[in-house]
Amino acid sequence: MKSRAELQQQEFSNRDLLRAVYRLPDRLEKVPDEARLFARVMRDVLEALPRAEAVAVVRRPPLCPPGELEVQVLEYATRSRPGARSEFRPSRRLVKRALCEQECSCLCAWPSGTAAGSEMTMPNHGPRSGADVTIPHYGQRTGAAPWAVCTPFQDDSQYALYVEGFEEPLGNGLPDPAYLNDCQKFAELVAKITEAALKTVRLRQQIEVAKLAWPKNMRALLNDPGKLEQLLLKPVEAEITILFCDLRGYSRYAEETGANLHTAFAEVQKALDVMSSAVTEKGGIVAGFRGDAVLAFWGWPEPQPDAVARAAGAATRIFERLTGPTFRRKCGLGLTHGTALVGRLGAHDLAIIDLYGPVVNLAFRLEEMTKAFGTGIVISDDIATHVRNADPSGTTFRTRPLGTVVPRGVKNPLPVHELVPREPILGYPSWLTENGFKSNMNLWKAALELFAKGKWAEAHLALDDHFHSDPAAQYLMNFMAKSNKVPPLTWKGVIEEPKKLD
Repeated sequence: MKSRAELQQQEFSNRDLLRAVYRLPDRLEKVPDEARLFARVMRDVLEALPRAEAVAVVRRPPLCPPGELEVQVLEYATRSRPGARSEFRPSRRLVKRALCEQECSCLCAWPSGTAAGSEMTMPNHGPRSGADVTIPHYGQRTGAAPWAVCTPFQDDSQYALYVEGFEEPLGNGLPDPAYLNDCQKFAELVAKITEAALKTVRLRQQIEVAKLAWPKNMRALLNDPGKLEQLLLKPVEAEITILFCDLRGYSRYAEETGANLHTAFAEVQKALDVMSSAVTEKGGIVAGFRGDAVLAFWGWPEPQPDAVARAAGAATRIFERLTGPTFRRKCGLGLTHGTALVGRLGAHDLAIIDLYGPVVNLAFRLEEMTKAFGTGIVISDDIATHVRNADPSGTTFRTRPLGTVVPRGVKNPLPVHELVPREPILGYPSWLTENGFKSNMNLWKAALELFAKGKWAEAHLALDDHFHSDPAAQYLMNFMAKSNKVPPLTWKGVIEEPKKLD
C-alpha cells in the first residue's frame, strides 16, 4: 500500500513506461465522453504493460451497505479474451482495501502456481488469510506469478484503476519487485491523468448542457468566463429594443388537445422555434418564454446601432411565418425601444438573463393592442421614428399611425403605429404593401386627424369610403359608432386602454 506522494518519490526503472505516461495527456485531450475516455486509457495501459492481462475502471457503488464487498466494473478490457465480461472479476477485497480502507494504491502478488482462492501475499507484508483477494483465474500461465494493483482516484468519484497480470517469478516464486513497483507507479500516474481528463470531459459536458438553458447568442460567453462573470455580477441600464410575441388560439387548442399533452406541445414548440430562431438570426437574445409567448431584446451585452432594424426584421419574419399557410394561426407582436435594466435578474436561487422596466411592460401592452386594432405588429413611437429615419422610402418596412392611446397600466398617452414589411404577407392583405401606399397614407392620416379632433361623423365617412375592409379602420369606426359618432365631452383625442370591441 502506497500513497500518491510516496509513489511520486519513486523513480521508473522502465523508461518505456515513462514515455507512455507522457503520451497519454495528448491522447485524452479531445475524448468526448467518459466511456471513450476509459476505453482509450485501457488500450494505452495494455499497450504499455505487455504482461498485463486485464485493466478496468471499477468502483464500490455509493449505496453499497457497509461491510458488503460489491464491486461495479464500469469499463474493462482484457488481452486474452476481449469482450468476455463474465471472464473478468476484480478482487473485491483489493478494491475495498484500496478505495474504502486505505484510500491509496494497493499492490498484491501471489506465488507462482497458487490456485484461485488461495492466500494472498503482499510485498513486505507477508501472507494474508485465505480468499482475502481473488487471484486472476483466466488465462493463467504455467509457472507465472499473478499480480494485481488497484489505484483509487483522488477525487470524489469513488473510481479506481485496476490492473492485473502475470510475471515470471524470481527464486521466491513472486514477481520481480522492481517490475511491480513500476506497474504500481505507472497505474498511479495513469489514474492521476485520467482524473484530470475526466474532469475536463465532465466540464465540457456540463457546458454543453448549460448551453441548452442559455440564450443562443449568449452561449459563446460560456467560453469566456471572466467576461461572463462581469456581465452577471450586476444588472445595468442600457438602451434596449424589445420584442414581445404572443400566439393566438393556442390556449384553446391546448385545451382541446389536453388529452395528449405531447401532441399539443409539439405544435406550440414549432411556433416557439419560429419565434426564437427569427430572433437569434437577427442577433437578438431570447430572454425567456411566457407560456406560448416569447420575450426578446437587442442592445446588450454589446450596443447594436441597428438594433431597431434587427428587431423589425425579426418581428415581420415571425408574423409572416405564423400567419402563413404553414401554421395558420395568428400571433401578435409588440415592439418598444428605451432604457431598461438588463442582466442577471431574479430571486437568489433562480436568477436568469432578463429585463425590467416600464419599456418592457409597454411591449406587453402593445402586443395586447394587436387584438383591438386587428393588426399583426404594433410598435411604439420611438420604433416608428427609427424605422422611418433609417428607411424613409419604405423599401424594407412600412409604418402607419394608429392613433394616441393610454395602454392598460400606463398613465401617459402615447402614439402607437403598425409595422409591416414592404412585401405582402400571404393571408394578411394590407394597403400598406400596395403601389398606392403614399396616396392612401395621406387619406389615412387625414381621417385619423378628424378622429382625434372629435369630428367623428366626417372621420367615420372617410374611413368607410377608403378603408372599409381595413381591420384598424373597422375598429375606429366601431369605436365611434358606440356613441353614435359623437365624441364624449371629455374627449381629448386619446383612446383609453384599447381592446377588441364586440
